[in-house]
Amino acid sequence: MKLLELLIRWITKTMIPPARPTPPPQKLESNYLWVIDNGHASTTPGKRSPVFPDGTQLLEYKFNREVAQKLCAMLHNEGLDYHLLVPEEHRDISLSERCQRANSLATPKKKILISIHGNAFGNGVDWTSATGVETYYCSGSKIGHSLAVIFQQHIKSVTGLKNRGSKSAGFYILKRTSMPAILTESGFFTNEKECLYMLSDEGTTAIANGHLSAIKETERLKLVC
Repeated sequence: MKLLELLIRWITKTMIPPARPTPPPQKLESNYLWVIDNGHASTTPGKRSPVFPDGTQLLEYKFNREVAQKLCAMLHNEGLDYHLLVPEEHRDISLSERCQRANSLATPKKKILISIHGNAFGNGVDWTSATGVETYYCSGSKIGHSLAVIFQQHIKSVTGLKNRGSKSAGFYILKRTSMPAILTESGFFTNEKECLYMLSDEGTTAIANGHLSAIKETERLKLVC
């Protein structure tokens, strides 16, 4: 009887393959150098929300930098190449210098620039009803338009903010960079409810994740050749 049990166990072991460990998710190949531009500095006039009763106020340069820094950390974890264009915090780097920095970056890879901003409407003193996300691309750029559509969709989807669409514009940083470029406006800091979201860790993390999702889709599609 004991011999029969041993025989059954041996047959069972030979018929059932051993469980294999689940392989880690495969990281994307980094096809591009992602140039991350965080708009403005502490010295930029305006660019701030109305003041809350407790004295809290959103300064756009801080919001832009927090999203950019979180995004760069995410890109690092994904093994994707990136460059933070403006590490300075207390000197407002001119648009011409930003473009010069981006254009002069030496890399064998194609470059794509993302300029990260928060939006505003009104006089800067009173709260307004304007809300949502919008993404800009250089007028006449087909690749820029395709990128803007992808980023707009992902940021809107991750954050749940109102979809204001992708739009063409003649912004200096979009026109004067020698690479495909977009500018994201992720929320209105002149809207009281949206400003609180943009001030929160949850909000800035979600916005950074929206940018990351769009970057990963662009990498998969190999949109820029």
